[in-house]
Amino acid sequence: MLEPPHDEYQEWIRRFDTLTTRERPTTNDSYVLVAEEHDDAFREDYQEWIRRFDNVTATDRQAIKDYLVDLGLANPPERPSISLIMVMTDPDPGLFRNAIESVFEQIWHGWQLIVINNAATDPEVALTLERYRGYDSRLRILDLEVRLPYSDALNRGLPFADGAYIGTLGQEDQLRPHTLAWMTIELHLHPETVVLYSDHDRIDQAGKRFDHHFKPDWSPELARCQDYIGKSVLFSKADVLDQGGFSPSLAYFPEWDMALRLALCHPGENFRHLPSVLYHRHQSIEHDSEAIQLEAANVATAHLQSLGIPFGLKPAANGRNFIPTFGIEGSPKVSIIIPTRNALADLRACITSLATTTYDNYEVIVVNNASDDPETIDYLEQLTTLPRHRVVDYPYPFDYATLHNTVIADLDTDYLCLLNNDTEILTPSWLTDMLGYAQLPGVGAVGAKLLYPDNTVQHGGVIIGIGGIAAHAHLNLEADAEGYHQRAILPQTLSAVTAACLLLRADHYRLLGGMDPELPIAFNDVDLCLRLREAGLRNVYQPLAILRHHESKSRGKDVLKSHQERALREHTHIRWRWGTDLTRDPYYNLNLALDDKGAFTLGPSRVIPPWSRGVDWYTLPDCHNFGRSQPLPLFDGDSLQAKSRLPQRISGTISLIQVMIGTPSGILDGLLQLTAHLGTQTTTCTESLTGHRGEFAFTFRLDPSQPLEAIPNATLSLDLTLTDATEPLYLILYTTAEGWGHQIAGLPAKALRVTLALESQPMLPKGQQPHVTA
Repeated sequence: MLEPPHDEYQEWIRRFDTLTTRERPTTNDSYVLVAEEHDDAFREDYQEWIRRFDNVTATDRQAIKDYLVDLGLANPPERPSISLIMVMTDPDPGLFRNAIESVFEQIWHGWQLIVINNAATDPEVALTLERYRGYDSRLRILDLEVRLPYSDALNRGLPFADGAYIGTLGQEDQLRPHTLAWMTIELHLHPETVVLYSDHDRIDQAGKRFDHHFKPDWSPELARCQDYIGKSVLFSKADVLDQGGFSPSLAYFPEWDMALRLALCHPGENFRHLPSVLYHRHQSIEHDSEAIQLEAANVATAHLQSLGIPFGLKPAANGRNFIPTFGIEGSPKVSIIIPTRNALADLRACITSLATTTYDNYEVIVVNNASDDPETIDYLEQLTTLPRHRVVDYPYPFDYATLHNTVIADLDTDYLCLLNNDTEILTPSWLTDMLGYAQLPGVGAVGAKLLYPDNTVQHGGVIIGIGGIAAHAHLNLEADAEGYHQRAILPQTLSAVTAACLLLRADHYRLLGGMDPELPIAFNDVDLCLRLREAGLRNVYQPLAILRHHESKSRGKDVLKSHQERALREHTHIRWRWGTDLTRDPYYNLNLALDDKGAFTLGPSRVIPPWSRGVDWYTLPDCHNFGRSQPLPLFDGDSLQAKSRLPQRISGTISLIQVMIGTPSGILDGLLQLTAHLGTQTTTCTESLTGHRGEFAFTFRLDPSQPLEAIPNATLSLDLTLTDATEPLYLILYTTAEGWGHQIAGLPAKALRVTLALESQPMLPKGQQPHVTA
């Protein structure tokens, strides 16, 4: 018999199970969600965000200088490490001065600036330029008598560039004071870097910043259809020279073109990204858009021709960007796997829409999961008479992971397409478009764009970390809306895509051992994609493949208590498996929000610069039961022993440990002692309880001389002892799953809620000791 729905569980679904069970909000609900999204002023006010999270203070400047000392970079080398080339063609004189002064104001002094006077004609600009001649030996001015295209002018400066890395600076753009210092530090720590880029924004005539572009880490797919790197980039000079310099006759995109050329001969690991705004592009008059689009298409075409793969270019939804498509090598077989239980209307619509597919070497395998509706059974029998359609029975309780693992084990096929029964194909070329990307070297899973019946986006890829684990990107946007910097309409590398429509090589699936059986319903697709990424493969979102998705209508909601417990186990398991990786998606910038108020909105910055001592708070996954708790009294002299299991992905120094405690009445007093054991490490600390009241997270500050280094998959043992207390202390206990790694001595089904502060030390090369200021 079904139990009544639990309000707390519905809240859990809203926060953590959005990939498979979140219902489409009504119009009124959507309004509320949008209103709540901007409760915090900085979410909608970039100026407020800058004030709170992006100021370079005097303390920051000193920390950067001290860190440069630690790295042995206190004194810049005789030859500059970075050469910047500026092509100057009649800029605004004031903005031109600001651009040059932004270089002179750098914390790091090991730079060179080469200004190419590209036959400027403005007398005031010429006068400004003359004032800078001879001003500083690091500034070199080259005069051209005939105006050249932008890329040709850049090449004139290359023979004079002394730095190991080369960058460009727009004639009216500006650097941040710490730009070159941060870039120098990154290059010192990662000397294999070939391309280094940062985030950027725009700046107006009055110096006001706007139009932030918080970028993903290196995404070859996105880079093929958009110049998302821009001008905030450095290149290895040796590699630029190996390429013969910048391509000739480019007016707008020589940096983009160079990045794509270098991507052909270097692995993605050599393309590094600094997730911070280090470059301000001036708000300039827009160039002729037709010329820009033509050059963009030429740059993309030249790169795609170099891949040696048949390709085409299709216009993106906005009509400005282009999306590469790739020819299919051979005629690989694709097995489309569709699980179903009854739901005849949905299944029939799905099968009917598949008939429009233009790619012809596919088979449809409908997995009958104990359907008992007579009409559905009749329809399944009819399917067996159709060419390339067959039905496989899976007469067991619904288990998405095991179902697929079982069926796929018996298949002889090249590619697998996991497809929900409540989807409908909207673009007949969907499989061709997805397969073209799935065949590319280094690609794991390829996901489609899914729309709700009202033609808004249900899935535009998956962002890791939002709402605690993962959530769909671009949710509720109009079908053709660009999204944040066109990311809703362009192919790109992402950490995960939904299995509602997912294509991958059968060999890759088998190599990983299929889906994790510990995740029978939720998050199995996320986990599969993360394991593909762990194996060195890229997962790709392909927005040209468009389907309508009615989103798990046939499955319904989990209201049985056993289903709730299952969902909690899944939630706990994936948090244990991936740990702190769930807070840092390389394709979702650290300056964007992780809460459930929407992807690609401004959030509190999670960036920890290399010179800073950063702290990440992490609550251990504990299978707690909807937050319901029970108090356990601890009297003076009493002790309690508890154990907690650390996730497989965790690192850093544990500097603080929090546990939930409380008192039913009055004010606490006495001392609470903690002894923590982790592997061979032990630390002890004692904290005063005096003055505390209510229920709260109590913090233990660990002795810096007895640090605990986090050990993946290890057991953290906590011994708590109350002394000198006149009032009892109540430890807040939570229900945990049997057999899980959390328990309390004598109460194996209960656990403490434990939160750790993971401290990252400033990065230093091996063997170096930190600098200590007096």
